[in-house]
This record gives sequence, C-alpha cells and structure tokens, in this order.
Amino acid sequence: MRAIPKPERRVDDAEELARRGLDVTAFDIAPTAIQWCRRRFPQSRVHYQVADLLNPPLEWTGAFDLVLESYTLQVLPPTLRGRAMQSLAGCLAERGRLLLICRGREPQEEPAAHPAGTYVSCGTGGARGAEFRGLP
Repeated sequence: MRAIPKPERRVDDAEELARRGLDVTAFDIAPTAIQWCRRRFPQSRVHYQVADLLNPPLEWTGAFDLVLESYTLQVLPPTLRGRAMQSLAGCLAERGRLLLICRGREPQEEPAAHPAGTYVSCGTGGARGAEFRGLP
C-alpha cells in the first residue's frame, strides 16, 4: 500500500505508517522542513520530498492508496482550499482513501478570528463516499 501524509507537525504519522509496512511519501513545500525530517529520522524508509500541495508532481496522480492530510487545509486562504482539496483527491488511486484531520465548526457558526478555527468548506474534491465525523 502506498500512502502520502503531509509531514508538517505530523512527521510521526509518516514514520508510523512506514513502520506498519506502507510505502510512504511525505512532503512539504519548505526544504528546511524536509531536511529536519531527514535529520530526525536518518534511517527512515519514508520518501521525504519537497513538493507544493497546489502543484504536486505529475507522477503522484492516482498513485496513492491513502492520503493523510492533517491540519493544512484549514490554514489556507478560503480561495485556495478547493484547489488544494482537488489536488489531494487527484493523488488517490481508484479505490484510495483520503483521511482529512482538521478542527472545525458548524457551518452556521461565525468563523473564529484565528485561521485554525475556520470551517474547512471545500467540498469533497470529487471524492466519492465522503464521510464526516466529529470527535468529542
């Protein structure tokens, strides 16, 4: 199984998925973040790469069984969220799964002043069988 989690603040997720036997690619737009991951885990099986969520490498199209996105979409400007979600969904293999982890609010609630409190309203990006769950 191939997986692609976003590493910022969640690099341990990438390492855990690799430990469990998945072929993991993790990326960040910042070269310093990728360098940090490689220094922290010098013997890692994770393929750490510099890449742009809004313009991912073409070879990622339809290539991953699992895409794990954790706390990135909610901090993007609302005008970029839909495009970012489309990009993530585009990385999924035909029967792949997208796991999106974020803070949220009910649609009728006022947006919080801090970007992390905003509602991630970007649709499913063409994904089928979307399921949304709130955690207590």
